[in-house]
Amino acid sequence: MIDQSIFDAEYYVIDILPSQIPAERGAAYSEAEKFFLQEPHLTLLRQKFARLAIKLGCYSDITMEYNDFELSTPVPSMIYDTIINCKPNDWVVLHFTQDNCAITYNGDDLYMTFYNPEDNLLKLAEKICGAEGLFLRK
Repeated sequence: MIDQSIFDAEYYVIDILPSQIPAERGAAYSEAEKFFLQEPHLTLLRQKFARLAIKLGCYSDITMEYNDFELSTPVPSMIYDTIINCKPNDWVVLHFTQDNCAITYNGDDLYMTFYNPEDNLLKLAEKICGAEGLFLRK
């Protein structure tokens, strides 16, 4: 079980955009959000998220929670399938046990949240995000 205090710690956003959208651009973002939540764009984004998680799993052991189901040391295909098939209102938590940090994903979001990252894993995540066409920001 994940220590819930992780979710009170510092966090970063893994996003399709490099910075938060200004309030006056809310309508434009809303249209972009609708676009990216449609297929094939949503699956393409989830593939990026899944590859990021799998790559980070090479550096730290993972425990994965999907809704109320928990799995220790999931194989890459399990991580991939879970993120790809995550439905709206469902959630995935990837707990990197050696680093005591977590990445969360909700099925109807265009971002992931990275809680309590240690410097080493954070730097790796930033590089992997760049390679996947994603952005890591506070």
